Amino acid sequence: MKNLTEIEKGWIAGIMEGEGSLKWNEKGSSQGQIRLQLQMTDKDVVEKLANLLETNITEHLPKNPKHKKTWRISIKNWDKVEEIAKTLLPYMGNRRTEEYSLVLEKAEKRKEWIAQGGRNIAWKRKRNNDGSWEKND
Repeated sequence: MKNLTEIEKGWIAGIMEGEGSLKWNEKGSSQGQIRLQLQMTDKDVVEKLANLLETNITEHLPKNPKHKKTWRISIKNWDKVEEIAKTLLPYMGNRRTEEYSLVLEKAEKRKEWIAQGGRNIAWKRKRNNDGSWEKND
């Protein structure tokens, strides 16, 4: 991520506070999935955010022809999302602070899991239908 000014950090936080989302989902892998996302109809705003966060935008056409097309950024890289969350945390309101803190906590646990060889162990396991993990020798 770029070396952001305080004004840029505040601008990003304001946009993410109002329009964005930061989610952690425990399904999909042994340590869950993470995603920072913003989708809106104002292409110039999404482009500016994408530039500041050094990511790409995608265009989404509506299924309903009466709706406008939107542009989206979606970041799923754990390290990048963690860096953004740490940067924006001091600027967020109460509800978003809770969400960002939870994601940062999950990121720390993931780092510990990786340090303990978790990735190597996960490759040797498979998920059962009930969400539990089974060793796959």
